[in-house]
Amino acid sequence: LGQVQMYIEGAADEFGVFLLLAILPFALLIKMKNRERGWMIGSFAIYICLAGLLMILLNPTPDKHGRDMTRVFFAASHVVLAMWIGFGSTLFCALVARRYFQTRFALGLGLVVAAALAMVAWSTKLAETQFFLNHWTRAFAFCLVVFLVALFLVHRDERGDGRGQSLSPMIVLIVLALLPAWSILEHWGKNEQRGHLFGFWYGHDMFTPPFTESDGQLIYPEMSENAILFGGTDPGRFNPTYMIFAESFTDPAKRRDPDFDRRDVALITQNALADSTYLDTVRAHYQRSKQIDWNPAVSVNHSAGYTIGNYTSRGISVNPIPSVLTRGDVIHFEDGVKFTLSASALSRATTLYGIMEDTLTDTTITHDEIGYENATYIPFASGAKDKLFGRNFLSGIPRTIDKWMIGMGSDWEVDRRTSGSYFAPGQILKPATLAKRIANQDDELTRYLLGKLSDEGRGACVKPSSDAALREALANDFNAIIDGESIWDDAAFVGIEFSGTTLALREQFVALGKAEPRRVEENGRYIRWRQARVRLNRRLLDELLVDFIQPGLAGLYPDLELNSPTQMEAEIAFAEYLQEADAREKAGALKPGEIVNRIGDRVSVAGQVSVMQINSKLAKLLFDKNPE
Repeated sequence: LGQVQMYIEGAADEFGVFLLLAILPFALLIKMKNRERGWMIGSFAIYICLAGLLMILLNPTPDKHGRDMTRVFFAASHVVLAMWIGFGSTLFCALVARRYFQTRFALGLGLVVAAALAMVAWSTKLAETQFFLNHWTRAFAFCLVVFLVALFLVHRDERGDGRGQSLSPMIVLIVLALLPAWSILEHWGKNEQRGHLFGFWYGHDMFTPPFTESDGQLIYPEMSENAILFGGTDPGRFNPTYMIFAESFTDPAKRRDPDFDRRDVALITQNALADSTYLDTVRAHYQRSKQIDWNPAVSVNHSAGYTIGNYTSRGISVNPIPSVLTRGDVIHFEDGVKFTLSASALSRATTLYGIMEDTLTDTTITHDEIGYENATYIPFASGAKDKLFGRNFLSGIPRTIDKWMIGMGSDWEVDRRTSGSYFAPGQILKPATLAKRIANQDDELTRYLLGKLSDEGRGACVKPSSDAALREALANDFNAIIDGESIWDDAAFVGIEFSGTTLALREQFVALGKAEPRRVEENGRYIRWRQARVRLNRRLLDELLVDFIQPGLAGLYPDLELNSPTQMEAEIAFAEYLQEADAREKAGALKPGEIVNRIGDRVSVAGQVSVMQINSKLAKLLFDKNPE
């Protein structure tokens, strides 16, 4: 009964007292012809499925959370209600036009009931809210119904012979034509969000406390730099998503808080950590060096290629592999050759040992031929070609298209992660003072910076012509420096204190190696390597020239990478939980809501509690791997 009441209240909230019009077609059902009666019965059967059956399937709790979560699912049944209200409006007008005196009492009684309900709704809304539009809306509905009641009172058969002054159907039509105005007014407050800033401030205040104590201290600490923010519910996940990825990228002059910029925060949902696809997403956002989109395990690096045979001793030469391969792994090459590893290989290894055998008709692999760990992997054009024409048909052209697409995507992503790092002339705040300091070469730092400038930049610093020309020359040279090799220099930077983020970023960049990764075959490492180098150079310039230039901005994702759980660690966490749940099930001590299924010797788990238990293990692992 609580669920039925919840549905009726939801429908009444959508249609108000005019929902009573939906009853009129069924009140006249027995007087309809077969076709119209069949139509009403058929629509009622549909309504039972869309409302009653769906209610049984969803089985919502009749509290506010249950209402809000399931409300949208019943919108389809409201379409049927709207259709019945339309039928009722048509029949109401027809009865007024053709059978007014015969039905006047019944219709008038219905209008009195509607007026009473409208009055109750109006008084309730007056007590519930101060929002004036809601008051006016309820008053509009009440006045509309009362106006119809007044018309019925005025137009009556005083002589009792059915020949009195009949109510004009045109007036009724005009009144009923105003019904959409009620719907617009009723739902305006819920849809018009101007000035409704609770969601914004909810998200904002998660990062920055809005008030201070009496002693001037913040009421709670500000979220630390490079934090990991875990969210699960809508407000805990979507509000900070907007603040990080939208508000932080808004022009400071147009922000409500001009100083707000938290693109350094890594946002992760706790509800999906157990999902391997979501872990791929986390790596793609926050640990790009470990998420390689170009999936091939190996690329042959031998001009003469290799024939079928045993390579357990001499091995085959390949380009540096992107990830660890273990003994027994099978590499599937494009033309049907299969290579089974006889020894494990570490990431970046260039020699693989194993046995090469033929699975189709080809007996060789050629230079630059691609091999995959997963035989069903579909890399864009090559995958489509394999599905349509087979592996041996024109493999070179689709592979070229694949490489072009991966490379183009890499360039786009580098731009999204680094575009805020490059100088515009206006970011040189004190061009003359900066040029004078560099030209005088009073210390090792200025001599080092002067050596990094082009001839044009040095000339502009020594003999500046105008601030505009100097800004242009310095911006161009600084951008060239940002795009070049790392400018970190132990001798030039002696005694200079850099921020913890900059020092951590330098460590991560050094760990990636000096050599630039391949743009396609190692696209994840390439994107991260480029991002780390550009952001490190810009941060160094910002901190070295703090009084002379405007700081650059981070890209779409934070400067520092996370250490996220690997797929193997996720599988270990799942196996550990499976063991624990199995032991609790045998001991009869399962947690509330925990579901353990046993088929023979095989154990499986299900339910939200089990998923959240696995998520908690992965969350702990994530924090353990990122202690700072």
